[in-house]
Amino acid sequence: MIGINTDTMNQLETRRFYRRLMGACLAVGIVAYVVGLLLGYIILSTAVYWAGFLGMVGIWKGTSIELYDEREQQIELEASRWTLEVFAYMLVLGGSVLFAFEATGYYDAPPELWGAFYAYCALSLVFGAIYTVHRHRS
Repeated sequence: MIGINTDTMNQLETRRFYRRLMGACLAVGIVAYVVGLLLGYIILSTAVYWAGFLGMVGIWKGTSIELYDEREQQIELEASRWTLEVFAYMLVLGGSVLFAFEATGYYDAPPELWGAFYAYCALSLVFGAIYTVHRHRS
């Protein structure tokens, strides 16, 4: 007969509980923020949003058990890689087309589009700098 390790089951249940609690803190903060903005309570909604965020971080860093296992870390790594690749293609292809259209007068890009373009540039530069530092450390 195969026995069930109750310590492992309790640890999995505890991990699941804390992760749900983290998600609930963040969800309450986001919903309160959006509703507060719509109702005109900007300061209150921002305070509740930050309380939800800090609650999530407090649970994440304050628990004694590991909340994310190797599988979840690998999924996060893959999702991060694909996200950076998508935005890199958008930056390289979209940026060159945007500059070409602006130069020919075919399209006059609004300032918000230029802001997004420069934000993508900043994201890429920050990633490159952090990657370089970590690569030299290891």
